[in-house]
Amino acid sequence: MRLHSRSVVLIGATITLLLIGGISAVGLYYLKATNNSMRDVFQVQYRKSELLQEMGRIARAREISIFSLYHMHDAWSIDEEYLHYIQLGSQFVANRDEYRNLHLSEYETENFAKALDLIRALQPVEEALATDLVDHKKIDVRHYFEFSSIPIQSQIQGQLDTLILYAREQSNQAQEKAQARYQNAISLFLWIITAAIITMVLVTRNMLQRITYYQSKLSADKALAEATVKAVAEGIIVTDAQHLVLEMNNAAEYLTGFNRYAAIGRHLSEIFHVRAVQDETPIDITTQFENISGPVCPAHRDLKIPKSSPLLVECTIAPILNENNELGRICYVFRDVTDERKRSEEMSWHAMHDPLTATYNRRAFEQMLLSAIHDVRNSKHTFALIYLDLDDFKLINDNYGHSAGDVLLVGLSRLMESSIRESDVLARIGGDEFAILLQGCPGNQAQSIARQLLNNIREYHFLYEDRLIQGSSASIGLVMLSSDMRDAGDALKRADQACYRIKKSGKNELGVSESRSTNG
Repeated sequence: MRLHSRSVVLIGATITLLLIGGISAVGLYYLKATNNSMRDVFQVQYRKSELLQEMGRIARAREISIFSLYHMHDAWSIDEEYLHYIQLGSQFVANRDEYRNLHLSEYETENFAKALDLIRALQPVEEALATDLVDHKKIDVRHYFEFSSIPIQSQIQGQLDTLILYAREQSNQAQEKAQARYQNAISLFLWIITAAIITMVLVTRNMLQRITYYQSKLSADKALAEATVKAVAEGIIVTDAQHLVLEMNNAAEYLTGFNRYAAIGRHLSEIFHVRAVQDETPIDITTQFENISGPVCPAHRDLKIPKSSPLLVECTIAPILNENNELGRICYVFRDVTDERKRSEEMSWHAMHDPLTATYNRRAFEQMLLSAIHDVRNSKHTFALIYLDLDDFKLINDNYGHSAGDVLLVGLSRLMESSIRESDVLARIGGDEFAILLQGCPGNQAQSIARQLLNNIREYHFLYEDRLIQGSSASIGLVMLSSDMRDAGDALKRADQACYRIKKSGKNELGVSESRSTNG
């Protein structure tokens, strides 16, 4: 009996050891595999986010490169900038290929294809524009940025932001699944430890040590994922289907002015207040979710946060479905575009204005003049064109220096602006040459305005370095726009010829050109 009992004990102990050892081995392998799988998923999704953000940066950098080409005049600088433009394209292709090789899901493949379609639609126009700029051709860059580049780039950025959000959500889901599996494994281990705690102290102790190790690893990886989201520059707010806040990052705290702990559980409209840029109308951003027809809502651009220094923001809204394909969460991503919008407005202004006098430049004036010629052909309005050339302006520069000449040009620009109507357009089209487009102005009234300009300029004097200097007189050529004018250059040529005849015959006078074609 004693031998039998001993055998039973030995057999029982052996079975218990084998059972505990087998289950422990399986459990530890399961935990390790889960940890490795979660880490791999996190690393892949993190790399996807990096590549998508880099592709968005490169796309914007190529647009900046084109704008730089437009403002460059030195051939060597243009070639160097064009080479930089080409290199950016190569970098984009490399990032694109690496992203494609990261085992994309069907959702990612579809949305990335949409982004690439937008890029392919923009690329031929962009490359043709860059080539023309390198060849020193006159290009309407402002029209390209306003009607092609900026709208399409916003759509491209929206698609890339969608993919970034998707990658982060996949990482979070992987963490949640790993946590659930971890909890199941803990329950199994506790049951085994309770049953064999007296006889298997050492095994239990070893097992607990391993559990502690993997738990710390899991917590560290989760903390890394949360830190990554908090470090993103865009404000991210996650709500449930009823728009109650579940989570928000540091950037969202700054944009809303709410601490995340005070915001959680409240309706999004209570903590995030935005207004329409145009009329300051308050907007409940949660109502925009009703218009979503796909995986992401297009970016809402004309939003303003009424802080002490108002911020312009874009908002992208993306629904997050659960495993049953039902709406589980909503992700709102807010991006501060204040500086970006300011740079765009400054670029548009500099593209159309003379930097010294702040009047329109020749390029912008020719566009307005061409539009006026089209109106005349359609018998809509009457326009007069004044071509004004300062007499003996060179003497001012020679006697007092170019700085004095600049002071005179600025002063005369302000004088001419005050001498014409608000509906008229003044532009500096050369060193000391100006042009004025008079809208709805018959010939006799145009001549009266031109002669008043001559008198005002002739009597103008200015103070420079404590010296009172008499300004320069001017010669004016006047032509009425007619339907036989081919383009803006033809109209300016006629006015210039009338001005030239006056300068040749004695200066400081008005010359009127007949409205006839210069084809012959």
